[in-house]
Amino acid sequence: VIGRPYRIRRLRRALQHILEHGERVWLTRPRDICAHVESLPPGVVPGSAT
Repeated sequence: VIGRPYRIRRLRRALQHILEHGERVWLTRPRDICAHVESLPPGVVPGSAT
């Protein structure tokens, strides 16, 4: 996931943060993010205003 063994501490801290704030973290798939963004009204996402 991170490519370098010495970065494991930061990965562990990030995962711990996610676990501690699970109610505020949206773990999802890219397609779900895309569907959410597409459902927003024009102008909410920069560059989407027509």
